[in-house]
Amino acid sequence: MTEFEQWRTLSAATGPGNRAMAEAGVRRAYESAGLPGPEPIVDRIRTGIVAWTFGLTAEEYEPVAQT
Repeated sequence: MTEFEQWRTLSAATGPGNRAMAEAGVRRAYESAGLPGPEPIVDRIRTGIVAWTFGLTAEEYEPVAQT
């Protein structure tokens, strides 16, 4: 199998991912570019949904959630 075929097979894989490894890779990529790491999107979405449930903005809810 050529290197191209290996990469093509890997890119089309649908098996389970390794979240910890993926997050570490993203952190490394940002650090090597001299950028701050990305904000966790899922956590922001969850915060927004919970805040909306209580009739708050995400900014109003976040300090309450951290206490």
